[in-house]
Amino acid sequence: MTRTLVLAGGMCLLFILVGLACDTDQEASFTNDEDVEINWPSTDPNRYHWNGLTSPFFEGWFFRISVPGGGSYAFIYAVQNPGATASEPSGSHVVVFRDGGEIVEETFGVEHFAADRGRFDVTVNDNTAGANRLTGSLRDGDQLVTWNIEYEATEAWNETMGGLTNVPTLPVNWHVGALRGRATGEISWGGQTERFAGAPIFQDHNWGNYFPEGYVWMQSQEFPRRREAVALAGGDMGLEAGMFVWRRGNELIEVRAQDLDSRFTFTAVPETGVVTVDIQRGDTRYVVTGFWEDDIPATLPTPRPEGFQPFTKMALAGRMRVQELERLGGTWQLVDEVWSRGAGVEMGGHYGGFGQAN
Repeated sequence: MTRTLVLAGGMCLLFILVGLACDTDQEASFTNDEDVEINWPSTDPNRYHWNGLTSPFFEGWFFRISVPGGGSYAFIYAVQNPGATASEPSGSHVVVFRDGGEIVEETFGVEHFAADRGRFDVTVNDNTAGANRLTGSLRDGDQLVTWNIEYEATEAWNETMGGLTNVPTLPVNWHVGALRGRATGEISWGGQTERFAGAPIFQDHNWGNYFPEGYVWMQSQEFPRRREAVALAGGDMGLEAGMFVWRRGNELIEVRAQDLDSRFTFTAVPETGVVTVDIQRGDTRYVVTGFWEDDIPATLPTPRPEGFQPFTKMALAGRMRVQELERLGGTWQLVDEVWSRGAGVEMGGHYGGFGQAN
């Protein structure tokens, strides 16, 4: 949909209330509750954010690893509605999937979830994730998947949300903890083990009430140029909005709809596995196109009002094209273009063919 760049005051307020994400800590809405361990203050946005009161609530940590010359894998550790009543959906979850659409997942009770409110330290049953390590083991019938990985985040996107930093009660928050990173370890899947050192790893983090009706996510650091990485998330929150970051050598390009100086337009065609996000800011445009290509996307569960439901499709071995254009003499001229060797490309909600747009 099309919106003018300068929004009316009421629409600005609407956007702030329904913005996609927030990258840093929210203030605690409680100070003393002997049933909830409190570890304040914390400046780590990857910490656990549930305040002991909010419901519905979910929180999840995501990793994507691309093994050079091998496969691409992703890991999700999540909890939903830790304070739910007996009649409300709740649980903790671990999801592991790889290129080709293969997925192994397991759901546990919320009592099997533990996380630190001061730092990144998450456990779901016997599966753990933290600032430098992730380990786990899941079995789906005869299919056993195990992983033991150490990693270093070489660059975070600390200003993921910009002006919405520290705004409480957003429906969905987003923080990119590793825009660029390197991982060493091993992943065993069905008896086959891949060992790797220096593999690209991406990590991000969401928390809030539940995911929106339609959304898109893309990410890659697998570009031919040195020190290059891209991440994008956004979608339909009553109006189309998003956040985009492009690490291009020594330059960091950041565009956020909530800065009220840009316009995001999403065009997703899940039947062909192509999604395009057109971002315009003044006389500059960035056109980011994601392709599932020959990869089979995994259908993934997503926190929704009905519970943790299949609501999105993600290809781990897709590709991205990123273009920069400038308006010169009344026409748009291409000034830079780069293709990734691999990429994670996700289309969720009505962008992915789940339900219809409003």
